[in-house]
Amino acid sequence: MRCLAMILALAVTGHLAAAAPARRGDAGVTIWSSSDASPGKLDPHVRQRHGEILRRALLDVLHRSGVEGRHAGIPRRQIDVSITAWRVTSAASRIDVSTVLRVVISDEQGKMLSILTGRARVSAAGQTEIAGLREQALAEAVDGMTISLRSQLDRAAS
Repeated sequence: MRCLAMILALAVTGHLAAAAPARRGDAGVTIWSSSDASPGKLDPHVRQRHGEILRRALLDVLHRSGVEGRHAGIPRRQIDVSITAWRVTSAASRIDVSTVLRVVISDEQGKMLSILTGRARVSAAGQTEIAGLREQALAEAVDGMTISLRSQLDRAAS
């Protein structure tokens, strides 16, 4: 009876070990670059900060959608994301900040597979800092691309 229980326990734990998720180091998607390439005069530190915000938001989107894990038989993908435009307008006591993003999906060798564009516009009334609105616009633009990014990564994998 103990032998039967031991065999059953080994069979169950062996099946669970085989179904374990991929290790964190086995990323199926790598964010190759994230930058602020928008026209206009911005401080280099501000552009670097925007790139970091993009990277963090994109990592969060990939994690939430389950895309960041590497699955057997699916080749690795590289993502380059950049800010291509900013627009800041103010009227009366209202400030609008809009941004345009470009995401390029490539294979391991750098061959371009897909290009996506994302946009977002945020508004605030009163004395709001533009830097905070820019960060919010970036996060919303990346978040708004979740479905199309997921479908393009799935399509690129097939």
